Amino acid sequence: LPTYATEMGVFVDYLKENSPEAKVAILFQNDDFGQEYVDSFETLTEGTDITVVTEESYEPSDSDVDSQITSIANSGADTVVLAATALKCPQALDALQAQSGFDPETVWLSQTCTSSTVIGLSSPGAAEGVLSAIYLKDPADPQWDDDPAMVEFQEQGQAHGLSAEQVEDGVVGIGWTFGQLLAETIRNAGQDITRESIMQAAYSLDGLEVGLLLPGVTFTTNGAEDPFPIETLQIGQYNGDFWDFVGDPIDLEGQSGQFTPASEQGN
Repeated sequence: LPTYATEMGVFVDYLKENSPEAKVAILFQNDDFGQEYVDSFETLTEGTDITVVTEESYEPSDSDVDSQITSIANSGADTVVLAATALKCPQALDALQAQSGFDPETVWLSQTCTSSTVIGLSSPGAAEGVLSAIYLKDPADPQWDDDPAMVEFQEQGQAHGLSAEQVEDGVVGIGWTFGQLLAETIRNAGQDITRESIMQAAYSLDGLEVGLLLPGVTFTTNGAEDPFPIETLQIGQYNGDFWDFVGDPIDLEGQSGQFTPASEQGN
């Protein structure tokens, strides 16, 4: 996956251009996953007029995030970052929708929640207009119906036992894409397949385009100097069915290490 810090790099670029004085509230999961969002966002906004007005955490075991969203609604924020995952994403969207009189200009949803499997669990209308970072073609988006890579995924998927519903699921598309990445990495490792040769191949990805990667997005690595495979992301806005593109892809190639927390560099 793109690092969560890279995702925040893309979002901060967006805010600098579209809302340079944003007042931001962050909901985050109280672990390394959520903390990476918080730490990288704070680093990236240093020296700007973007301010964080509140940070509300939740435990993965919490039944809901209603109280945290209520605090966010009372914080004076005009921008909300949902550094959440799994069921907390639709729960947070529903809780935001239920806040009377609170209508933030921008809501950013973690990239982990962009599939129809997850975002589709929110109440009707709760997710419309939210932004996120995407890097794969969405099988639910009709613009890819005749795309050769999408056709291959859906035809081969069904030929090997996937249902028609499964090949319309973005999560399954992620698995297909990473499967192709693994196959290509092994292919590039040469005839002597060892851990070392596979790692060398994985650290030498040069603009690799496989699976359902969006146009302009590639897998690119350069040894230990730049081990981050995906550093170009497309901002999308959810329209209730799929993600509409916002602007052009944002390329942070070679930059992620500058704002990825040190504790996360080896992940």
